[in-house]
Amino acid sequence: MTREVLADRIITYCDALAGFSLVNALAFVVTLSDPDIRCSIARIAGFVIGTNLAIPVGITAALVALRRYERKLRPKGSQDETVDRFWDAAQVIRMTLVWLVALFVAIGSWAATRDPSCALAAG
Repeated sequence: MTREVLADRIITYCDALAGFSLVNALAFVVTLSDPDIRCSIARIAGFVIGTNLAIPVGITAALVALRRYERKLRPKGSQDETVDRFWDAAQVIRMTLVWLVALFVAIGSWAATRDPSCALAAG
């Protein structure tokens, strides 16, 4: 495997990491539509919200590290400056999407755990 192929593969890993994060977060929001799930997490709402905000920290760190490794693998001057700016923009877009969805999940979790029918479960 050449350095260039590995660098291209790292970009694919960044896309996969961001995509998995988005699908996983949206699946969690869908599960919140079930009243039993909402009531079962009402007692640990702070933990659920905190976790949904902590996970993107790890994903962001992984994305930054992967981008750094990808740049090290490419020889200086092997890429057009426009291409490099494109990949930088793609990285920012990935992280922005991860954080927007994380905030959406945290707000959704907070709202779901405030369901009045779960007041007894929260206890």
